[in-house]
Amino acid sequence: RLNRMWQNKKVRFLRPDTASTTNAEAEDDDDAVVQWFNLFTLHQNRDLGRGSKNCVHESMIPEWMDLVVWGHEHECLIEPTDSLVGTFRICQPGSSVATSLTPGESVRKHVGILEIRGEEFRITPLPLVEVRPFAMGEVVLSDVQELSIDDPNIDGAIGDVLEE
Repeated sequence: RLNRMWQNKKVRFLRPDTASTTNAEAEDDDDAVVQWFNLFTLHQNRDLGRGSKNCVHESMIPEWMDLVVWGHEHECLIEPTDSLVGTFRICQPGSSVATSLTPGESVRKHVGILEIRGEEFRITPLPLVEVRPFAMGEVVLSDVQELSIDDPNIDGAIGDVLEE
C-alpha cells in the first residue's frame, strides 16, 4: 500500500527551512545556521527482487536524507552502506531473533547505538548475546552413497541421513 501511495504522490516529506533557522547563541556567522540531520525510519520491504510494487525502492526516498534505518527485513546489516542512489546511507538492524531458514538469518544479530553530531553520525554495533540459536547447513541427497531410489523404505532412509 505504501508503494501505491508513493506512486500516487500521496507521500510528502516535511523539511525544516535551514535558511530561516538560526542559532541565536552562535558566536560567529558560520555557526549561526542550524544544520539538520535528516533521519528516516521505515518498516517496509526493500527492493530485493520482490517486484516493483511490493516494496519501497531506494529511489523513492528523498536525496536529502542522511540516514535511513530500514526495518522489516530480518537480515542484520547493522553497518551503514551507501544507498543505490548514492545520496544517503542505509542501516538495516534486522530481526533480533532468527525467524526463517535463510543464510542471512544465520549471521550474528546486533543492535546499534546511533550517535549524531551536526551532519555526521556513527553507529556502534553491539552484538546480542542472548539470541535463540540458529544453524544452517546443506545436504545434497543425490550425493549420499547409502540412498537408493529403488529402496522401498527411501523415506525412512532419507530421514536417517537428515537426522545424522
